[in-house]
Amino acid sequence: MPNWWEIKNSTGEDDTPAELLIYGYIGEFDEVSSSDIVNKLKDISSNAINVKINSYGGSVFTAQAILSSLKRHKANITVYIDGIAASAATIIAMAGDKVVIPSNAMMMIHNPWTWAMGDADELRDIAEMMDKIRNSILSAYKEKTGLSEDKLIELMDQETWLNAEEAVELGFADEVEKPMRLSASIKEGMLSLNGITFEASRFSKLPDSLAKLPQNKNELSTELNEQTEDDVVTLDELKNKHPELYNQVFNAW
Repeated sequence: MPNWWEIKNSTGEDDTPAELLIYGYIGEFDEVSSSDIVNKLKDISSNAINVKINSYGGSVFTAQAILSSLKRHKANITVYIDGIAASAATIIAMAGDKVVIPSNAMMMIHNPWTWAMGDADELRDIAEMMDKIRNSILSAYKEKTGLSEDKLIELMDQETWLNAEEAVELGFADEVEKPMRLSASIKEGMLSLNGITFEASRFSKLPDSLAKLPQNKNELSTELNEQTEDDVVTLDELKNKHPELYNQVFNAW
């Protein structure tokens, strides 16, 4: 089984929801493969599936296949954003009958992109294909959010980063929950967030809460790990106890 996805409790024993974990790059030959997940989803007998996502994106086609498989399943789907759902990962999130996002997690939507080479006719064909791919993404977003195509196109054109409240306000998520334990750092252009690492240059822009992370890999992680569940109860308490951390994670949007 690949390292970055896992299905638990597929038999639905003890009325416990099955769990699909998607952590990593989404792609047919990378950590998260649609063919593997689709085959496993068919075996799930539970009436509820919790999907937990921490991914910076990947293949749109793979994400669309996973989205379709989840939507066809009889189970009620609850999606949890475990840190970040960016790019193609947001497509999978749209499968949720309910999407839950911690107050310190984020989502990002943008236009699809690809590397291309060829003559003028070939490049025009690729551009037309990219327009069709964008339309398929728009369809998934529109069904979940109820936003107009014009509004969604505007958000995608701007490569829009959404904090939890913005994600709920725009309809990409349904519920904000208390902040999760967040380990994040950036070093030599590599961004690490709750166990996944990727090149920050993959995105045309980053919110300040990510771009201004400490270069020392352990600086933010250590401070968060020192918190107990009782220590972080409300945002006001976190702000009063650790104002620098609060500003880095919550205010820099």
